[in-house]
Amino acid sequence: MTRLSSNWTLFYKFFIPTFWTVLIGACVVATWVMKISLFPGVSYLVFGIGLTAIYTLVLLAMYLFTLRLKRVEIDENYVYITNYFKNYRYPHQDIDFIKSPDRPLLSIATIHLKAAGSLGRKIKYLEVRGWLREFLRKNPENNISVK
Repeated sequence: MTRLSSNWTLFYKFFIPTFWTVLIGACVVATWVMKISLFPGVSYLVFGIGLTAIYTLVLLAMYLFTLRLKRVEIDENYVYITNYFKNYRYPHQDIDFIKSPDRPLLSIATIHLKAAGSLGRKIKYLEVRGWLREFLRKNPENNISVK
């Protein structure tokens, strides 16, 4: 079995959102409870609204980009996908194509299924560059198209 997703997936999916939610969330609550501002000349109300807005926008960005990441492994017959709580197995013929962008950093690939599965129709993962193409080169009998 070949792992296609990066080990950094766990870091981006759990550590950063937990760290941000707890630490920065505590700062937001402390700002509103203690009525403090870290910048002279800025009222605590303006500071609190700004900090709350930034906190909320970063939470939304994490939801859209990091919390949707999955761990992906592949073998000769199946693609195994996990959200770290449940594991799912899809046969190769259920995969329409895999979109693998050519970006140098944080390359997020997408598996497009022919029909919606338990995790939806599109499954995103943080790919290790070249491992999918290497697997397909070694196993040419798999009919998985990469775009």
